[in-house]
Amino acid sequence: MLNTHAEIRANIKRIGNEEFYTKFTEFTKAFLESEQNVTYLTGDCVNPTRTAYESLLKCKKYVDDP
Repeated sequence: MLNTHAEIRANIKRIGNEEFYTKFTEFTKAFLESEQNVTYLTGDCVNPTRTAYESLLKCKKYVDDP
């Protein structure tokens, strides 16, 4: 997700979606609050980091995305 965020920020031809930036911030905050627990996608567990991650995956990355 860090690479995706960096690609969107670096893109000079398209405008990043503010919702994506907001959800990215929510995801990184949840990840840091979990003490950087990397198992947030393991199994069927539900936790704030996974919820934020899945929400981030569903939102438009660029303003002009369909």
